[in-house]
Amino acid sequence: MLGTHRPASAAPGVAHEGYGGWTWKSFLSLYTPADEKTAAGPLARKRTSPFIFVGADAKPSLDIARYVREACDQQPPDVVTFLLGINDCFSANPNDMAAMDKSIGAALENAENLLRAFRAACPQTTFAVGLTTPPNAREAGFEANYKGRYHRWGWKRIQHRLVQRMLTQFGGREAQGIFVVPTELNLDPLDGYPENNGVHPNVSGYQQIGASLYAWLKWRSQSAGR
Repeated sequence: MLGTHRPASAAPGVAHEGYGGWTWKSFLSLYTPADEKTAAGPLARKRTSPFIFVGADAKPSLDIARYVREACDQQPPDVVTFLLGINDCFSANPNDMAAMDKSIGAALENAENLLRAFRAACPQTTFAVGLTTPPNAREAGFEANYKGRYHRWGWKRIQHRLVQRMLTQFGGREAQGIFVVPTELNLDPLDGYPENNGVHPNVSGYQQIGASLYAWLKWRSQSAGR
């Protein structure tokens, strides 16, 4: 596995670039000078995208090719999986379809920009885009987190619309190396969540998401003859 993020809680050999609270846009542009790489290696990634580097002009910019050279030992990944969308659209107004679609549209534009940058740097890589997962079936989970500011039914409507738009945006693009993974179908919105969290699953729920990605990856490996 390739990546700069190796949490202490992860199994040996597990590396990735997944960070709680991040959006498609975060990976394109999030940068804070204090989080630059040091001689000892990359710092904990909380405020700087692992794909942003300071160039010869002293300005930070997106550079996937440099990331592959420095973080992946010049080995482009065979597959990159993406599971984003919640934080891009969570605060959209579910009662205003036009505003909701505008928020979703901005997220999908950022997704396309990130995928395009990856494709330019990694022309042979396969990209798997996971569909945004559903929320906890219990309103109590949202009340515990947001104290009445956000509600389950509001986010559920946004998430449903986001999945519709993602299917339209990314469906049928296998010839471009872009595949949709139905991660939202295998997550149990009741048993896959703790009672006190609206959008973050419990261990069982995360395993269900992992099983969806594993099943897709196994199918893809077999169909590609790998």
